[in-house]
Amino acid sequence: MIMVDLLNNEVNIGDKIAFLPLKKWRPVEIQYGIVEKMSKDNAAAWCKSLNSEHKSLLRYGYQLIKLN
Repeated sequence: MIMVDLLNNEVNIGDKIAFLPLKKWRPVEIQYGIVEKMSKDNAAAWCKSLNSEHKSLLRYGYQLIKLN
């Protein structure tokens, strides 16, 4: 199974991505990051946030948009 983003682009380790944070985070802003590793079933990816104090976040394909 291949992971795809919100726009149906294939997502791989090392890709730059954008995603919206969880609703409970404030202020709500677009987060940017890099895919570090994939889940075992490729349904989600661990992403290193580049503009947040959160080090590594688990995100699903419907939450991501590939930037590169």
